[in-house]
Amino acid sequence: MKNGFWRDRAVFITGATGLVGGWLTKRLLEQGASVTTLVRDWVPASEFVHQELAERVNVVRGGLSSPYLLERVLGEYEIEVVFISRRRPSWASPTAILFRPSRATSAEPGI
Repeated sequence: MKNGFWRDRAVFITGATGLVGGWLTKRLLEQGASVTTLVRDWVPASEFVHQELAERVNVVRGGLSSPYLLERVLGEYEIEVVFISRRRPSWASPTAILFRPSRATSAEPGI
């Protein structure tokens, strides 16, 4: 999709070194998003490392086990959209809101 929806949109992706997270990161960068990733483990064979995506995004080292880290990242990078590309963390309820409502917009179907 080339309509500009993702251009300059601040996006946060967890699990960027995983299969889904790596491809999602690549696709959002192609769409012009400003991407911040949460990386727990550096996986040399991942798409994220192989395509050298780390040089094109903000990389935060850590895991989903710290809601305080996530709160800091959301504020510091002014995140508008969050993608959690792994199973839901134990502290997050299914209805947890992980974005700043004042900046949130409807998501475009498909990426």
